[in-house]
Amino acid sequence: MPAKPRSLNALVSWNLHWPGKPFVVLLMSLLASLGAFTAGSQARAQNRSARSDYVVEPAPELKHRLYMRPAVAQVRATLRQPAGFQLTGTPLAEALASIGQGYRCNIWLDRRIDPNITINLRGGGKPLGSVLESIARLANAEMSVVENVVYIGPPTVPSRVAAASASLYDELHSARHAAANRSADLKWLEATTPDEILGQLRLKLPASADGSVLPYDLWRAGEFYRESSIATLLCVIAAGFEREFVLASSRSSAQLVTAPLRSEVQWTALVPKGTLNNAQLTELKGTRGALLVGGRDSWKLTGDFSVHLLASSGFASQRRPRPGGPRDARSAAPSRVSGDIAGPLDDVVRQLSAMNGYEVSWDGDIPEKERTQSIKIRVENASFEDILGELSSASNLSLRLDEQTVSVARVR
Repeated sequence: MPAKPRSLNALVSWNLHWPGKPFVVLLMSLLASLGAFTAGSQARAQNRSARSDYVVEPAPELKHRLYMRPAVAQVRATLRQPAGFQLTGTPLAEALASIGQGYRCNIWLDRRIDPNITINLRGGGKPLGSVLESIARLANAEMSVVENVVYIGPPTVPSRVAAASASLYDELHSARHAAANRSADLKWLEATTPDEILGQLRLKLPASADGSVLPYDLWRAGEFYRESSIATLLCVIAAGFEREFVLASSRSSAQLVTAPLRSEVQWTALVPKGTLNNAQLTELKGTRGALLVGGRDSWKLTGDFSVHLLASSGFASQRRPRPGGPRDARSAAPSRVSGDIAGPLDDVVRQLSAMNGYEVSWDGDIPEKERTQSIKIRVENASFEDILGELSSASNLSLRLDEQTVSVARVR
């Protein structure tokens, strides 16, 4: 094997002001700025279309929420754990690898951050999340939480990756793409290329003229200890090249392609009322950059990843405890629902499951027609288990509640 290039990177799992200008100069400057803005907008639009025969649909308001997945509640709990370790002259990549393994936490170091920066830091029992933020600052970087992946990268990049992942997750679900409900963990050896890591996801991705999906590079060995959604994995892998994956659609198909990494860090999502308690609402309303607008049945929440991460705890508090495990005051009495429940079966099951902190697993032999069949039921003071029973009867399928998953199968 040829010698590794010196650029081997670490990837670890784990009022305008116009002083003294006359009016004519001011007007010319404004016109020039407007022309540059228009040209830039057209160029960005051309770049994001990725291919001339595909159109990337914008998603300003996301219906399918990446940050309500149970994996998010899990990483929140991990980041609240006390950090009792001490780092003395430890290279950044080595430090993150050790933390990721010790806490079973997915950590990703952007390829542009020097992996050999030495870190001197004492955890001192502070929350792990705060310690990781301190490590990022020592490396002149920033940190975000992209679903359940701690992403450390150049300023603004981690927040932009979070927005890209949330958008792609929504696009995949809205298009009923085969990868929408898939998740995976990753593990790769020393001197692995980005395309080789993408290959682990078993997706059909269009290549460029040289046969590659992402530019050639050699990355250090790494591992993800928890499964992440396909949307998150795709955007995390591509972000180091200032790229993201989007779902581009033509008349006959939808295809995952790369596009320039967006500049936006905020997005809007609908949060069903009743999933946030008063303390969370107060915290969100007082959070800088958060916009919370009330509707009839839901809140319209706008903000960056940190805002949506705060809202995700509303779903975590409703998580069903494992059999024999401790029950806290919040989970002692399961919430009950009265009213009509209607819509395509897969949408109904996914949204109800997510609101109660569960993943959904469909048997592979259930055809699309049965998955998307129209369902309408009326329930009175029904628990989640009661609703699943009613949906089973209405759909002629078996909806069974396991420890962490709602399993949908044919009636045997």
